[in-house]
Amino acid sequence: LRWAYREKLIERVPDFDLPSNYTRAEKRPSRRPYFTRNEWNILTNKLPAWTEKPSDKNHRYARRMMRYFILIMANSGLRTDEAEKIKWKDIAYYTSNGEDHVKIMVPEDTKTGSRENVCMPNVIDYLARLKNVSNFTEPEDYVFTTFKGTPFKRKWRSFRRMLTEFEMLKDSYGDERTPYSLRHTYITFRILIGGVEWGTLANNAGTSVKMIQDHYNHITNEMATTELTAFRNNPNALAEG
Repeated sequence: LRWAYREKLIERVPDFDLPSNYTRAEKRPSRRPYFTRNEWNILTNKLPAWTEKPSDKNHRYARRMMRYFILIMANSGLRTDEAEKIKWKDIAYYTSNGEDHVKIMVPEDTKTGSRENVCMPNVIDYLARLKNVSNFTEPEDYVFTTFKGTPFKRKWRSFRRMLTEFEMLKDSYGDERTPYSLRHTYITFRILIGGVEWGTLANNAGTSVKMIQDHYNHITNEMATTELTAFRNNPNALAEG
Protein backbone atom coordinates (compact mmCIF):
# COMPACT_ATOMS: atom_id res chain seq x y z
CA LEU A 1 0.00 0.00 0.00
CA ARG A 2 2.84 2.40 0.75
CA TRP A 3 4.32 1.61 -2.67
CA ALA A 4 0.94 2.32 -4.29
CA TYR A 5 0.77 5.66 -2.43
CA ARG A 6 4.29 6.65 -3.57
CA GLU A 7 3.38 5.76 -7.15
CA LYS A 8 0.23 7.91 -6.79
CA LEU A 9 -2.00 4.95 -7.48
CA ILE A 10 -4.02 5.68 -4.34
CA GLU A 11 -4.65 8.96 -2.53
CA ARG A 12 -3.74 7.74 0.95
CA VAL A 13 -2.73 4.69 2.90
CA PRO A 14 -5.86 3.46 4.68
CA ASP A 15 -5.87 2.85 8.42
CA PHE A 16 -6.84 -0.59 9.62
CA ASP A 17 -8.11 -1.09 13.15
CA LEU A 18 -7.10 -4.54 14.33
CA PRO A 19 -9.18 -6.41 16.91
CA SER A 20 -7.98 -5.98 20.50
CA ASN A 21 -7.42 -9.73 20.76
CA TYR A 22 -5.31 -9.82 17.58
CA THR A 23 -2.05 -11.72 17.85
CA ARG A 24 0.64 -12.06 15.22
CA ALA A 25 0.45 -15.30 13.29
CA GLU A 26 2.85 -18.03 14.28
CA LYS A 27 6.03 -18.29 12.29
CA ARG A 28 5.66 -20.46 9.22
CA PRO A 29 7.28 -23.88 9.67
CA SER A 30 10.83 -23.95 8.33
CA ARG A 31 12.20 -26.10 5.54
CA ARG A 32 13.37 -29.52 6.65
CA PRO A 33 16.93 -30.74 6.08
CA TYR A 34 17.30 -33.34 3.35
CA PHE A 35 19.96 -34.64 0.96
CA THR A 36 20.35 -33.02 -2.43
CA ARG A 37 20.86 -35.27 -5.44
CA ASN A 38 24.61 -34.72 -5.35
CA GLU A 39 24.79 -35.31 -1.59
CA TRP A 40 22.73 -38.47 -1.94
CA ASN A 41 25.20 -39.82 -4.51
CA ILE A 42 28.11 -39.04 -2.20
CA LEU A 43 26.38 -40.70 0.76
CA THR A 44 25.48 -43.89 -1.09
CA ASN A 45 28.98 -44.15 -2.58
CA LYS A 46 30.51 -44.02 0.90
CA LEU A 47 28.09 -46.47 2.51
CA PRO A 48 29.47 -49.83 1.25
CA ALA A 49 33.01 -49.36 2.61
CA TRP A 50 31.71 -47.85 5.87
CA THR A 51 29.33 -50.80 6.32
CA GLU A 52 31.95 -53.52 6.03
CA LYS A 53 34.73 -51.72 7.93
CA PRO A 54 34.16 -53.11 11.49
CA SER A 55 35.86 -56.39 12.35
CA ASP A 56 33.39 -57.11 15.15
CA LYS A 57 30.45 -59.07 13.73
CA ASN A 58 27.85 -57.37 15.93
CA HIS A 59 29.06 -53.94 14.91
CA ARG A 60 29.19 -54.93 11.26
CA TYR A 61 25.65 -56.34 11.48
CA ALA A 62 24.40 -53.02 12.91
CA ARG A 63 26.03 -51.10 10.10
CA ARG A 64 24.48 -53.38 7.51
CA MET A 65 21.10 -52.68 9.05
CA MET A 66 21.85 -48.96 8.95
CA ARG A 67 22.84 -49.12 5.28
CA TYR A 68 19.58 -50.72 4.18
CA PHE A 69 17.59 -48.63 6.62
CA ILE A 70 18.94 -45.54 4.84
CA LEU A 71 18.26 -46.88 1.36
CA ILE A 72 14.75 -48.11 2.10
CA MET A 73 13.69 -45.07 4.13
CA ALA A 74 14.75 -42.65 1.40
CA ASN A 75 12.86 -44.70 -1.18
CA SER A 76 9.65 -45.18 0.78
CA GLY A 77 9.16 -42.09 2.94
CA LEU A 78 8.40 -44.11 6.05
CA ARG A 79 8.68 -42.46 9.43
CA THR A 80 11.37 -43.85 11.70
CA ASP A 81 8.87 -45.25 14.20
CA GLU A 82 6.97 -46.91 11.34
CA ALA A 83 10.12 -48.57 10.05
CA GLU A 84 10.90 -49.92 13.52
CA LYS A 85 7.60 -51.82 13.57
CA ILE A 86 7.63 -53.27 10.06
CA LYS A 87 7.75 -57.06 9.91
CA TRP A 88 8.45 -59.23 6.89
CA LYS A 89 4.78 -60.22 6.79
CA ASP A 90 3.92 -56.55 6.18
CA ILE A 91 5.66 -56.51 2.79
CA ALA A 92 3.73 -57.33 -0.38
CA TYR A 93 5.00 -57.67 -3.93
CA TYR A 94 2.75 -57.06 -6.93
CA THR A 95 2.76 -56.20 -10.62
CA SER A 96 1.29 -53.06 -12.18
CA ASN A 97 1.42 -52.24 -15.90
CA GLY A 98 3.85 -55.07 -16.40
CA GLU A 99 6.33 -53.79 -13.81
CA ASP A 100 7.22 -55.25 -10.42
CA HIS A 101 6.45 -53.19 -7.34
CA VAL A 102 6.50 -53.49 -3.57
CA LYS A 103 4.33 -51.97 -0.88
CA ILE A 104 4.56 -51.95 2.88
CA MET A 105 1.56 -52.26 5.18
CA VAL A 106 2.22 -49.75 7.93
CA PRO A 107 0.98 -51.13 11.28
CA GLU A 108 -2.00 -49.66 13.08
CA ASP A 109 -0.04 -48.68 16.20
CA THR A 110 1.87 -45.88 14.48
CA LYS A 111 1.43 -42.09 14.33
CA THR A 112 -1.26 -42.00 11.65
CA GLY A 113 -2.49 -45.60 11.82
CA SER A 114 -2.38 -48.28 9.16
CA ARG A 115 -1.92 -47.49 5.48
CA GLU A 116 -0.36 -48.91 2.34
CA ASN A 117 2.98 -47.36 1.50
CA VAL A 118 4.02 -47.83 -2.13
CA CYS A 119 7.81 -47.85 -2.34
CA MET A 120 10.11 -46.99 -5.20
CA PRO A 121 10.86 -50.09 -7.33
CA ASN A 122 14.51 -50.29 -6.24
CA VAL A 123 13.30 -51.19 -2.73
CA ILE A 124 12.66 -54.69 -4.11
CA ASP A 125 16.41 -55.12 -4.55
CA TYR A 126 17.25 -53.49 -1.22
CA LEU A 127 14.89 -55.83 0.64
CA ALA A 128 16.37 -58.88 -1.09
CA ARG A 129 19.89 -57.80 -0.16
CA LEU A 130 18.81 -57.02 3.40
CA LYS A 131 17.28 -60.47 3.70
CA ASN A 132 20.60 -62.02 2.69
CA VAL A 133 22.46 -60.35 5.56
CA SER A 134 19.73 -60.52 8.21
CA ASN A 135 19.56 -63.22 10.86
CA PHE A 136 15.79 -62.83 11.14
CA THR A 137 13.67 -63.32 8.03
CA GLU A 138 10.56 -65.15 9.20
CA PRO A 139 7.16 -63.50 8.63
CA GLU A 140 6.87 -62.42 12.28
CA ASP A 141 10.43 -61.08 12.44
CA TYR A 142 11.14 -57.38 12.24
CA VAL A 143 12.69 -56.16 9.01
CA PHE A 144 15.22 -53.94 10.79
CA THR A 145 16.71 -55.72 13.77
CA THR A 146 19.59 -55.77 16.18
CA PHE A 147 21.94 -58.75 16.25
CA LYS A 148 19.54 -60.36 18.76
CA GLY A 149 16.40 -59.81 16.70
CA THR A 150 14.90 -56.88 18.63
CA PRO A 151 13.72 -53.78 16.73
CA PHE A 152 16.53 -51.63 15.37
CA LYS A 153 16.02 -48.50 17.48
CA ARG A 154 19.40 -47.16 18.54
CA LYS A 155 20.11 -45.49 15.21
CA TRP A 156 20.02 -41.75 15.91
CA ARG A 157 23.45 -41.67 17.53
CA SER A 158 25.09 -43.98 14.99
CA PHE A 159 23.46 -42.04 12.12
CA ARG A 160 24.92 -38.84 13.53
CA ARG A 161 28.38 -40.37 13.93
CA MET A 162 28.27 -41.69 10.37
CA LEU A 163 27.32 -38.33 8.88
CA THR A 164 29.95 -36.60 10.98
CA GLU A 165 32.54 -39.01 9.59
CA PHE A 166 31.31 -38.27 6.06
CA GLU A 167 31.29 -34.51 6.78
CA MET A 168 27.59 -34.43 5.89
CA LEU A 169 25.96 -33.83 9.25
CA LYS A 170 24.65 -30.36 8.38
CA ASP A 171 22.97 -29.08 5.25
CA SER A 172 23.87 -25.87 3.45
CA TYR A 173 21.69 -23.89 5.89
CA GLY A 174 23.54 -25.26 8.91
CA ASP A 175 20.66 -27.50 10.00
CA GLU A 176 21.60 -30.89 11.40
CA ARG A 177 20.35 -33.96 9.60
CA THR A 178 18.67 -36.82 11.44
CA PRO A 179 17.14 -40.12 10.27
CA TYR A 180 14.00 -38.10 9.54
CA SER A 181 15.98 -36.37 6.79
CA LEU A 182 15.61 -39.59 4.80
CA ARG A 183 11.83 -39.15 4.77
CA HIS A 184 12.28 -35.50 3.80
CA THR A 185 14.60 -36.57 0.99
CA TYR A 186 11.97 -38.98 -0.31
CA ILE A 187 9.24 -36.34 -0.32
CA THR A 188 11.53 -33.76 -1.92
CA PHE A 189 12.63 -36.11 -4.70
CA ARG A 190 9.08 -37.27 -5.41
CA ILE A 191 7.98 -33.65 -5.88
CA LEU A 192 11.09 -32.37 -7.64
CA ILE A 193 12.03 -35.34 -9.80
CA GLY A 194 8.93 -37.49 -9.88
CA GLY A 195 6.43 -34.66 -10.24
CA VAL A 196 3.99 -36.54 -8.00
CA GLU A 197 0.73 -34.74 -7.27
CA TRP A 198 0.82 -33.49 -3.68
CA GLY A 199 -2.41 -35.16 -2.62
CA THR A 200 -1.23 -38.56 -3.86
CA LEU A 201 2.13 -38.08 -2.17
CA ALA A 202 0.50 -37.02 1.11
CA ASN A 203 -1.62 -40.18 1.17
CA ASN A 204 1.37 -42.41 0.51
CA ALA A 205 3.51 -40.71 3.16
CA GLY A 206 0.75 -40.58 5.74
CA THR A 207 0.64 -36.81 6.03
CA SER A 208 -1.45 -33.88 4.79
CA VAL A 209 -1.17 -31.63 1.76
CA LYS A 210 -0.91 -28.65 4.12
CA MET A 211 2.07 -30.20 5.88
CA ILE A 212 3.81 -30.69 2.54
CA GLN A 213 3.00 -27.12 1.51
CA ASP A 214 4.34 -25.77 4.81
CA HIS A 215 7.61 -27.66 4.81
CA TYR A 216 8.42 -28.28 1.16
CA ASN A 217 7.21 -25.16 -0.61
CA HIS A 218 10.83 -24.14 -1.26
CA ILE A 219 10.97 -26.89 -3.88
CA THR A 220 8.62 -25.02 -6.20
CA ASN A 221 11.33 -22.51 -7.11
CA GLU A 222 13.62 -25.26 -8.38
CA MET A 223 10.71 -26.85 -10.20
CA ALA A 224 10.04 -23.52 -11.93
CA THR A 225 13.66 -22.96 -12.99
CA THR A 226 12.78 -22.83 -16.69
CA GLU A 227 10.10 -20.21 -16.16
CA LEU A 228 12.17 -18.18 -13.68
CA THR A 229 15.23 -17.99 -15.96
CA ALA A 230 13.49 -17.53 -19.31
CA PHE A 231 13.74 -14.37 -21.40
CA ARG A 232 11.22 -13.74 -24.15
CA ASN A 233 13.55 -11.98 -26.55
CA ASN A 234 17.08 -11.43 -25.23
CA PRO A 235 18.54 -14.25 -23.06
CA ASN A 236 21.63 -12.10 -22.30
CA ALA A 237 19.75 -9.01 -21.19
CA LEU A 238 21.32 -9.06 -17.72
CA ALA A 239 24.67 -10.59 -18.62
CA GLU A 240 27.86 -8.99 -17.32
CA GLY A 241 29.39 -6.37 -19.61
